[in-house]
Amino acid sequence: MAVSEILEVQVASIEMVCMKRLLISIMVCILLSGALSVSALAAQLTVEKDVKSRDIAVGDNIEILLKFSNPFGKPLDIQIKDKNIIAGNGLDIQCFEYTLPADASSIIAYSQPITAFQPGDFTLGKATITYTNPDTGAQEQVQSNELELSVKNSQSQQNLQQQGITTVYQCGGMSMTSTSYSSSGSSTSIQISSGFGSSPSQQKSQSPGNIQQQNQDMSAIKKQMEEQMRQQEQMKEEMQKRIEQNSEFQRMQQQLQQHGYKPESADLNPSSYDTGRFEYTYKKENGDKAMIKGSMENGTVNQLQKWSKEDAYRLAGLLENSTEFKKLNESISRGGFNLSSKHFSFPESNVSNFRYTYKDRQGNQKSITGNMTVRGKLLEIEEHGDSTADVWGILLWIILAAAVLTAAVLIYRRYFLKKSVPAEEIKQTATRAVDIKKEAMALIKAAEKMFSEGKKKEAYAKVSEGVRLCYKHMLNSGKEELTSTDILKALKRHGNRRHFRDAEKCFELCDLVKFAKYAPNEKDFRKAVEKGKKIINRESR
Repeated sequence: MAVSEILEVQVASIEMVCMKRLLISIMVCILLSGALSVSALAAQLTVEKDVKSRDIAVGDNIEILLKFSNPFGKPLDIQIKDKNIIAGNGLDIQCFEYTLPADASSIIAYSQPITAFQPGDFTLGKATITYTNPDTGAQEQVQSNELELSVKNSQSQQNLQQQGITTVYQCGGMSMTSTSYSSSGSSTSIQISSGFGSSPSQQKSQSPGNIQQQNQDMSAIKKQMEEQMRQQEQMKEEMQKRIEQNSEFQRMQQQLQQHGYKPESADLNPSSYDTGRFEYTYKKENGDKAMIKGSMENGTVNQLQKWSKEDAYRLAGLLENSTEFKKLNESISRGGFNLSSKHFSFPESNVSNFRYTYKDRQGNQKSITGNMTVRGKLLEIEEHGDSTADVWGILLWIILAAAVLTAAVLIYRRYFLKKSVPAEEIKQTATRAVDIKKEAMALIKAAEKMFSEGKKKEAYAKVSEGVRLCYKHMLNSGKEELTSTDILKALKRHGNRRHFRDAEKCFELCDLVKFAKYAPNEKDFRKAVEKGKKIINRESR
């Protein structure tokens, strides 16, 4: 055989091996992409109700468990509503706030057990869990299973604790626990506590002296409850008075009244006499509703937001006239889909989320989602396909992208990868974070100097510039400059609520100088500087 023929055979053999490796790599990418796609589509919190032991006899303590599966890989704030009553004794959890850990699986065990007082078959109802999905930003509810329990008779039923139902409410900064006892017992007791799950105090023997003492204790606790309620009402009245005297609130309310809305309710949640959150609801005769929401801090009303059907119509008109929306709407309509519904959410930080839903005759669904400011500036818009065809289309693109990526990696490694990254370049990257912190802190110091020299408005802007520089590095943004809106949107999607509130407060203080009526002052500037330094020290680590 000629040398050239031998070489051709060897080359063909090598190409075959490379092709096999390429196909194997593509198949692995396909399998991983498919698994990730299914996982992303199905991501939802799940909860199961159970008990520590199923072998229960009269007099035994029953420990209730909630078993959670958290698919999001991050801590999750939840609210629990759960009622577990067995023969007139148990726990009625009306609202309880809790933060699930980032672990895939976790268990909550109610530390106050339920004592089984009589034999029989019992059903514990479903627990309802409310949370905000971190992937979509939508509020969701999931329910546990019902739980069937059998309590056996027991020979030792003496000296059982008195039957009672403990009611728990611990949400929104308010914490109350009360225990009521049935008429079959010989006393009634009320407890108030700042925590959850504490066991009821041991009941004393029911001698006349003990009953008298319990009545005295109940009277004292009742007075304490009445005093707390009186203080809460006073705080609400003071807060309501300050809100309704605010000129901006009056202007918004007048606009709603001009459209035919009438006041329906006022939900005030004060944490003190001059601080808290509020929500006013209004209603038309035809059933349309509107609201004004906001907060008060140290007597100052801020973050006022008005929302009505007319505001939604106005935003819808601005959106539907935009080039971006028209392009997506036309593309979806050409595919045989018709608009079935549209929705605009109540604005948060002056930004409203929207969703337009389309359906075809086969029941397949598409949607256009995004968000825009209350002034009509479009921030984000994208199309989603929920039909089976769309899912397969996405998977096809994933397969093609995986094939191209695999081929590109093989070619790069074969022909272009000749040297490693220089150590000096790695060192420069590692020290960049330190430089960012120095630069950002230098801007804060410059702001303090400007303020002392009388350049007060420029000083506020310089503080904002320092914080934005820090976040630009932390968020690894490719933009030359991030706006405060860009940063707050990113933090709301990926950060925790405390970091978001710090940034929101800092930018809010810095932006005050944009209003002509605002007079810069030492107190507000100091707050902005302190928030800025706190953010830079934390995010530059």
